[in-house]
Amino acid sequence: MTDDKIRAVIFDYGGVLMRSADPTPRRELEQRFGMRPGDTYKVVFGNPLLDEALLGHVSTTSFWADVGQQLGLNDSEIVEFRRTFWSGDRLDEELVALIHDLRDAGYRTAMLSNAPADLRQIVEQLMGITGAFDGFDTVVLSGGEGLMKPDPAIFELTLERLGVPAEEAVFVDDWRENVAAARQVGLHATRFRGLSPLRKW
Repeated sequence: MTDDKIRAVIFDYGGVLMRSADPTPRRELEQRFGMRPGDTYKVVFGNPLLDEALLGHVSTTSFWADVGQQLGLNDSEIVEFRRTFWSGDRLDEELVALIHDLRDAGYRTAMLSNAPADLRQIVEQLMGITGAFDGFDTVVLSGGEGLMKPDPAIFELTLERLGVPAEEAVFVDDWRENVAAARQVGLHATRFRGLSPLRKW
């Protein structure tokens, strides 16, 4: 994509900036708790409370307490389960560097994610990862806004905070539905398939 009028770039978090790179920790959890392959993913991402947590209607603590109740875990086991569940995720340092480069070049930058309001705390304290948020002028999280992609309102809110119209912004996400919704709002949007294809686009 080439457009001299682009002034801002908006990135998703999960599946773009942070991605599951090592399935081993989740497999170990499944073995430890007598679960079938893939059940750790289902018990978290298939949980009926997930959308409520992502919209900020249910706290992160309450969400994971429900996961723990389903698995019969006590409080300390829930903490360990959470930590292990995320331990195979990796921050894309090259993408972080690109975001900093874009910002240094004068572009406005934003993170827009369907994530709980305490995402920064989770990433820094639970996962021990720092710097994931440093390259952004604004961070918009569904849990802090009561809005969730693909709702057009959360894209419009992000653009408002960036101070740019939709036609002057790019959006990068790994979900087709979110990319399609962003295009409907007027954003230049692409599905993330890795850093190299993104650079070419």
